[in-house]
Amino acid sequence: MDTDAFRYVIVLAECRSISEAARKLFITQPALTKHLNKLEETLGIGVRLFDRSVTPIKITPAGEIFLEYSKKYVDMETEMKERLNVALQLQKGSIKVSSTSGGEWYLADHIGTFLKTYKDIILEIQDNTARVCEQLLEREEIDIAIYTDPVCSDKVEYVPLYKDRLQFAVSWDHFLLEGKDIENNSLDNPLELDISEFRNPRIKYVLSTPPHGMYRAEQEFFKKYSIEPTDPLRIDFINTRYSIACSSRGIVMVPYITARRIAQRNPPVFCTVKGGRLSRQIIIAKKKGRPLSAAGETFWDFIIQHSFGTQVYE
Repeated sequence: MDTDAFRYVIVLAECRSISEAARKLFITQPALTKHLNKLEETLGIGVRLFDRSVTPIKITPAGEIFLEYSKKYVDMETEMKERLNVALQLQKGSIKVSSTSGGEWYLADHIGTFLKTYKDIILEIQDNTARVCEQLLEREEIDIAIYTDPVCSDKVEYVPLYKDRLQFAVSWDHFLLEGKDIENNSLDNPLELDISEFRNPRIKYVLSTPPHGMYRAEQEFFKKYSIEPTDPLRIDFINTRYSIACSSRGIVMVPYITARRIAQRNPPVFCTVKGGRLSRQIIIAKKKGRPLSAAGETFWDFIIQHSFGTQVYE
């Protein structure tokens, strides 16, 4: 029996929804349904773990029994891994990690705890663009990368860690704000603008340069809403773009995870698209088919486990 089945049943019992459970498990809804059907067939003719004819789905008496033993199995597996980890000293070793600026902000929230927990692991962290992160993974020059989607390489496998809201920052005297109520504006209470206002040819967009992750996010935004920026200014570093936009009547797309750190002094006005939610995913990635070292697996599991406790800004 596939050991993932135990975790699938536990999450399904908690969510009482196949679609919600699939999102939490980072698999598709059809895949989860297929796993459940296969599990029920394995258990025997007529065995049904959930009543899927009702909404929300309801666990059956047989499902309650399977759930009880699933929890015991997961607890035993966790205990076994912890004891093996100690006995075999799997936490020792070194790891090469590459990250983008967005990935660095995410790492900053967790790296201290990781290094205190696993004192024998040596981390080597490099700063790169998203494309370079993927190239280094492909060439096996690094073990793990933490960067922002989209994932362009078919040689990379990844897990989403964090959904980071994207917003626009403008100076307080920007013409887009004329007649707008911005008294209570903040990063968490952005001004909603109609998409037509973002098409105004007078707007001076301060944009990223390829192949940065924000460059790809900007291009997706322009493509989605049929916007053609007029004579944009392109700047490599996001802190510089942010400063220029906020001081010279420009407009810049900025991730929440970045803005909450650089908007402490002289905060701008934050804007978003009315009725639309702009966001990007911060992911952890490794090369397909290449096994990680024991230290790498420890780091990989730690970062993914801690992502479930991270606030999602959307």
